[in-house]
Amino acid sequence: MCSERKASRTRPPPWRTAARFYQLKSGHALTGVYLKNTDNRPDDHCWWCDPENISGTQHTRDHLFKHCSRWKDQQAELWVRVKEATKRAKRKLRVGDLLADERCSPAGVGLPTEHERLPR
Repeated sequence: MCSERKASRTRPPPWRTAARFYQLKSGHALTGVYLKNTDNRPDDHCWWCDPENISGTQHTRDHLFKHCSRWKDQQAELWVRVKEATKRAKRKLRVGDLLADERCSPAGVGLPTEHERLPR
């Protein structure tokens, strides 16, 4: 019983996963660029791989899906599955096209669906 409760607390409910997917798809996900544009952050750098804003790496959908070191393992799994489904490699597929392609929906489930709390 305790393990069932613990598992239900760690896995987000399906509606939350769907909400994150549509936020990513529509460009309203909690990325650095979006939060800066909505005046909720002073800058748009990636808080996971560039917390001190040394390299000036923008936190965008493309960065999150292809380059962010925090999600390296999830990215590798995602792009293997995407290539199997579409026969297209990461470098040849824009993130917007990935999110629009129905064949990629199951592959997208492997991505982070919950943003960690923003650093204050």
